[in-house]
Amino acid sequence: SVMLKDPSGKSLELMAGQRLPEAYRQAIAQFDIGPTMGACGTAAYLNQPVICEDLTTDPRWTDHQDLARLSEQDSAWSCPVRGSNGVVLGTFALYRQRRSTPDDAEMTQVDRAGALVALAVERAETQQSNQLLRRGVEASVNGVLIVDAHLPDLPVIYANRAFFQITGYSWDDVIGRNCRFLQGPETDPITAAELRDHIANRQEVHVTLLNYRKDGQTFWNDLY
Repeated sequence: SVMLKDPSGKSLELMAGQRLPEAYRQAIAQFDIGPTMGACGTAAYLNQPVICEDLTTDPRWTDHQDLARLSEQDSAWSCPVRGSNGVVLGTFALYRQRRSTPDDAEMTQVDRAGALVALAVERAETQQSNQLLRRGVEASVNGVLIVDAHLPDLPVIYANRAFFQITGYSWDDVIGRNCRFLQGPETDPITAAELRDHIANRQEVHVTLLNYRKDGQTFWNDLY
């Protein structure tokens, strides 16, 4: 089974476990985290592997014998699924139809499986966060540019909708160019130099710069 923490961080939600009995899956669809909450709830609470050799006698299952019967299993091995920052994201567990404890090789396999689950969870969370960030940037009334600081001359790699509306430029006009194309004859060279110096020194900067739209009209850019 794979169980992940719910948003409250106080319980686990079953995400995968199709080979377990349906009645058991329904019973543990939402399961509290705590020191005597079976294998997975305890592993998440302690942030360490929990080996339950016999579900009928293990003290962590004392209050959950009805679940033990529903599982139709005799033993359960659970390990915490940890993120890259060490925080518990959930649990990965193996159930067996005989009383047993894992040997070193089996425990290594369990740990590796937990690490793979953590990688998949963090990748999914990153993708979701990036989607939310992109939606927020796209909805902003402020023009936003992102440049690649690893490449020479800091080429633009992203511009939001508001930027195109403010400047009149299109995607093809902007991507791959340094944003100095917004400057023109009346742009103050001292202010432009201040901007360049701060960027070169990797410092935050806030200036008000006279810039030019694609049609040649000027506008004041309150630039961060």
